Amino acid sequence: MNNEKRASIQWGGLLFALAGVVYCLTALTERGSQALCLTSGCALFKQLTIFGFSPWWFGAGAFLLIALLCLQSKRLLPFIFAVFFLALDCAFLLVMLFSAPCVSCLGAALLFLCTCFALKPRPDFRRKNEGPSKPLMLLLFVWGVLFTANLVNAVNELLPLRTLEKAGQGNFVVYISPSCPHCADAVQALGGRADFYAVSKEEGDLLKIARLEDLLASGKPLKEAMPQMLAEAAKPEWQSYTISPQRRLLLQWQLLRAKSRLAANGFTALPVVQSNGFSRSLFAPASQPAPAFAPGTLSGGQSRPGDASGFGLPGDDLGQCTGNTEQPCD
Repeated sequence: MNNEKRASIQWGGLLFALAGVVYCLTALTERGSQALCLTSGCALFKQLTIFGFSPWWFGAGAFLLIALLCLQSKRLLPFIFAVFFLALDCAFLLVMLFSAPCVSCLGAALLFLCTCFALKPRPDFRRKNEGPSKPLMLLLFVWGVLFTANLVNAVNELLPLRTLEKAGQGNFVVYISPSCPHCADAVQALGGRADFYAVSKEEGDLLKIARLEDLLASGKPLKEAMPQMLAEAAKPEWQSYTISPQRRLLLQWQLLRAKSRLAANGFTALPVVQSNGFSRSLFAPASQPAPAFAPGTLSGGQSRPGDASGFGLPGDDLGQCTGNTEQPCD
């Protein structure tokens, strides 16, 4: 009798389901979430609650239910529930696709798929046309497309952008282009205090950025390397400066990723200055002297007239360079 009961247990599905329970419970712990949280979506979905519960509790409950069903004699029932939860996972993957990639969530999704395959009934080859049903094949296709798209987004986020200078510890991030004069001003104002990333705005920017990287590699700070590169690019000898085809392709790929990240966030002009928090040193009250760089202020730290907010905030005098080649800078 015990041998028959052991034979009825679907061990493959049971092991994957138990692994899913442990995985989801681990993601709920502080140490586990830190180890599994690699992308922005992980922190986002960690804070998400459904009826007051974290999605990880629902995942753990789903895997636990499948594990319990694997212990009973009805072999088709756990597979039906596994397919049902895989369909729900498709909806969650769709939400991730339009919000933020979550690597830890993709791990749970992969465990759902493995559990489903482990519980899939073996086909009876004695019957004609025996095989997976069309709805199941469609579900697997949709899941595969959504999973692949989310995986690509996660990998793209995990791959770091090429940094010109990293001095802001993530608190200040500045995107600049060599063909933007306001970007040179941003370098002089925030050089040594921010993380700088290069963006190609015009065709000749690629070689300028390559030369800028050479100067930075020689030990020069960005504040010195930027004007030196611009001075060299203005000379006739600049036409002889070239780089290898391999470096050109790699640099084009890295610049494209940086530009696409800006475009995805709706930025259309340069420089782009992002701050992780409110900087009192850059945005000073109108009644107090403000740095000359503070947007919305005149040189010497005087507040721009007509600023009703009381702070030097971006306004009509905001210096920016757009993609318009006829009038590139305002």
